[in-house]
Amino acid sequence: MFSAHEQWLDKHPEDYGTDVKMMLENGRYVPASAYLRAQRARHLLTDDFLKALTGIDVLLTPAMPLTAPRADDDELYEKSLRLTHFAAPTNLTGLPSLSMPCGFSASGLPINLQLIGRPFDEATVLGIGYAYELNTDWHKKHPELSIK
Repeated sequence: MFSAHEQWLDKHPEDYGTDVKMMLENGRYVPASAYLRAQRARHLLTDDFLKALTGIDVLLTPAMPLTAPRADDDELYEKSLRLTHFAAPTNLTGLPSLSMPCGFSASGLPINLQLIGRPFDEATVLGIGYAYELNTDWHKKHPELSIK
């Protein structure tokens, strides 16, 4: 990821948020040997997902390991770093996925599900997502906002 942003990051670092800039900058120091090991692991992860998808249309998983944090949460930065952990496997494997609302926590914060499909089968993932929206109204609801 760093290589795709390197020139812009060097010339316009102010265009990046602190958290994104920090993650991209860390990529500057990844040795080639670690990158190659990661590519082998990526291949194994893809194989595992393809085995899991054998004979089914999609995997339904949580989209995030925690509910969305409030903007005034004291641990917002730490929590925001964890929010995309469940999306990382599909980002690595290139499998089509869709995150969509499926409810609210006891404290009124949104909860999302994730649909993961087979390679190049975006139509099935989107079709199941659409059918879910037709039969639920979570996508029309919003958390109650309060200002402290």
